[in-house]
Amino acid sequence: MVIWNNGIVTVPEAPSQVINETVPFEIRSNFVPIVRKGYQYTDELIRTNKMLNWSIGRQQRGDLLNVGVAFAFKEIIEQGKLPLDFKLDHNKPRTFQYFLLCTNTVTITVSQVQSSTKVPRKADFRDDLYEYGQGRLDLFDEDLGVNINQDRVLLLTHGYQRSEPHFVNLGIPGKKNWIYRIELIDELERSAVEQVPEEEITEEEMIRFKEFSKEIGS
Repeated sequence: MVIWNNGIVTVPEAPSQVINETVPFEIRSNFVPIVRKGYQYTDELIRTNKMLNWSIGRQQRGDLLNVGVAFAFKEIIEQGKLPLDFKLDHNKPRTFQYFLLCTNTVTITVSQVQSSTKVPRKADFRDDLYEYGQGRLDLFDEDLGVNINQDRVLLLTHGYQRSEPHFVNLGIPGKKNWIYRIELIDELERSAVEQVPEEEITEEEMIRFKEFSKEIGS
């Protein structure tokens, strides 16, 4: 089957093909340990900060996990250990910053959600990205699950409220549900990739994490 898009005949791509071409296993296999490290950064910050390490302060853990995961990706990318780039951008009212992973062919938004089967709640900045790039409006026909545009935006989700992530998913979100997703923890466990022992968090890393937390909150 072919699809006409503004007069251009496009051969559809399966969702799995889109992910495998833009974020192959050799890259996405790093995502689970990176997200786990982000949870460790967060819990270490709470443990060592008197303002956070009490009942009210610990209620901020959910928000801090988003920052911790973003920082973990930032650290690995800046060390040259992951062939991706990242950027911080503002929403339209410039009331908060959000973190994006990106290459020349794909942009990945990162969200914490309550269940592996859920996609994030509506947010204007995500809607703008999806409409322009992947889109729930332009890139994928949700009934067919096919690609009709060259620009791609994927979603990475993780959660929820445990000492380490219970799930990490990478996929293509629809308006309310996933069009297609890969459960990365399961995929990693099924693979023959040797698990590298996680390194202890250093004092220098925590200093950089605190500075990043201030930056992303501004």
